Amino acid sequence: MVAAKSPLKTCVIVVVIAAAVGWTIFPLYYLFLTSVKSASEIMASPPRFLVWPSFETYERILIKEQFYQFFVNSFVISAGSSLERTLITPRPPSAISGIVMASSPQSTSKLSGS
Repeated sequence: MVAAKSPLKTCVIVVVIAAAVGWTIFPLYYLFLTSVKSASEIMASPPRFLVWPSFETYERILIKEQFYQFFVNSFVISAGSSLERTLITPRPPSAISGIVMASSPQSTSKLSGS
């Protein structure tokens, strides 16, 4: 039979998990919060954690400037680089790890017994 956990142990586990979740989520919250603040609110001392969001920066970047052109340029370069690496150099990982591929000349010589 399984023994029931004590309420204190359960409470400690919940507090530790809540602290870990808060530790993980807070940087993402702060990142988003900073992105919707004005420049003067970002530089305020002490920092304020509850502000009315302003999406003017997003509007300026996404609508008024050529963000999509920059995004397409970055995507084309990164996709091309990844594709080139995949097509031209697919075998070095197996050479580094010492794994013999089934289609390599080494495997056919081992299979034929020579």
